[in-house]
Amino acid sequence: MEDYMEKLRKELGALIKEKLAGSELRQIDLARELGVTPAAISQMLNGKITPNIIQLQKLSEKLQCSRSEFSCMQELMTNIKSGGRLVPSYLNYELRQARREHNLSIAELSRRTGIPVNDIKLYENSPCFEPEREELSRICKELGLNASRFIQVEYSSHTPIPAGSVREEPEGYRARTHIPQLDLKLLEKFKPGLASIDSFVDSHFPHGETFAGMYFSENMFAVKATARELPVLNGLDATLIILKDYAHSGDVVLLHRSGGGFALGRYRSKDGQIILEPLNSGTEPQVLDQDEIHSADFVLPVVEIAFSTGRIS
Repeated sequence: MEDYMEKLRKELGALIKEKLAGSELRQIDLARELGVTPAAISQMLNGKITPNIIQLQKLSEKLQCSRSEFSCMQELMTNIKSGGRLVPSYLNYELRQARREHNLSIAELSRRTGIPVNDIKLYENSPCFEPEREELSRICKELGLNASRFIQVEYSSHTPIPAGSVREEPEGYRARTHIPQLDLKLLEKFKPGLASIDSFVDSHFPHGETFAGMYFSENMFAVKATARELPVLNGLDATLIILKDYAHSGDVVLLHRSGGGFALGRYRSKDGQIILEPLNSGTEPQVLDQDEIHSADFVLPVVEIAFSTGRIS
């Protein structure tokens, strides 16, 4: 495993080294821009240390990286942070599944949409590379998918959720830049029979901690979750943006059982059962029978997941 991690670090370093060689900047110039020592830059180029997300963004800007180049670097960085267990995004999973269900090759989908083959491969496999809105619309049209539904559950590390993308806009909707933020453990106290989620969030939000973002409505709140609390996140801490509403079939949901423990997955309702489909491949769906459904405290729709990349050294 260590050999694999070293390979990832060296691959990221090689990409940065290649862009630096093609620029007019020297290592000392790049060090000054990133606020680190020239020795640290040398270690980055040789795969000894890994830049954090802020450094990577600055580095990408100064080296004039293309969108795809930055996405590749970001994916490598996130993969290193997750210990080599990078989780495919919901967009990756859904596009790949829908294309296969339509018996389309990547080449054929490329021909129909006018989107390069390599870009479609990245959209299906890289959680750090996302299509522009217009490209997403073209792909979804060919695959019979609702583009706005993807945006509802898709997290972008650099692009805010567009206004109106979250289900139906509630009456009195207005964009806001911050929403209440709670710890996941606090949600264990929420009992739908005793309080509404709206009143619960308000009553447990005394310190004013907020999650900063764009286009959030009054109908949302944020929940901080560690990888230990939600193992499906495969080693990455995250902030879940949750809609104060009932879940619909097809939503990504956060479920809590009265016996304890949280689960995150794609919610399906069929024949009196709740099925939680995994967000990443290699995990079997969880099927809840009637008794388990009745013992669930709540099933809340998640509209965005912000993974924490943190500082990497």
